Amino acid sequence: MSQAGRFLATTISNPVVTLTGAQGGGAVPPDNSGNITITGQAGISVTGNPGTDTIIITGTGGGGIAWQIITASTQQMLIDNGYVANHTSTPVTFTLPVAASAALGSVVLVSGYGTGGWRINQNASQQIINGQALTTAGTSGHLDSNATNGQYDNVTLRCIDTSGFIWKVETSFSAGLITT
Repeated sequence: MSQAGRFLATTISNPVVTLTGAQGGGAVPPDNSGNITITGQAGISVTGNPGTDTIIITGTGGGGIAWQIITASTQQMLIDNGYVANHTSTPVTFTLPVAASAALGSVVLVSGYGTGGWRINQNASQQIINGQALTTAGTSGHLDSNATNGQYDNVTLRCIDTSGFIWKVETSFSAGLITT
């Protein structure tokens, strides 16, 4: 289990006195009835079983990424969304989320399916890093699926700065992404 899913319980004799997330946030004491409630965010399910004294925390719905099939020729990207580019003859042209909406660690994903492939355009001052290659900064820079064999190209981009301007190819499956 990842550190984000670990909790440390402090005990005195039998009762749990506090529950602390391994990633910080401070100790959470029980309420007046001695209970600590654990609630999952979007895409997280929390199930308690009093018979076995266990709590099960599971991810649902693609790990918190909302997926859409895009058949139109253009699509504005949103943070923590994945897109299946399914357009024939011409690429689906995506535009990165605006910098103000992107926090450090934000992701966007594109999975190619249509024969037209895809292109990811940038907003003002944004840039994409692909290995050692950088796109041209600003609206003239873009990242493309492979022009000759990119139907099934996939890419995950992660925002790697606090301003939302720099995106990095974190993973890709491609015959060769094209950085412009």
